[in-house]
Amino acid sequence: MALSKLQRLSDWDYVSDVISINLVVICIFFIIISIMFHAFDMGPGKKEREQRLSEDKKTEMELFVKLTELNLKLEGVRLERDQWEHEMNRLVFAAPADSPS
Repeated sequence: MALSKLQRLSDWDYVSDVISINLVVICIFFIIISIMFHAFDMGPGKKEREQRLSEDKKTEMELFVKLTELNLKLEGVRLERDQWEHEMNRLVFAAPADSPS
């Protein structure tokens, strides 16, 4: 029995097959572990990603508020312009009351 194991270990084809099988098993193990880390989001840097996401959301909300403020200011300027144009048109095109016809 011991002699047959020594003979198999000296046979290069057998040794290379065992090494190949072990490498495949190790690769499959690491693939499964990486899929689990990815699926459950347990990998390194999870807290940093969550913090970065919360900062991104905060920045997005700040930009939205600024954009809304700018839109309101623009709408106010448009209303003022429309009122000014209306007043100018009223003054320019108003017929004078005392003008002789």
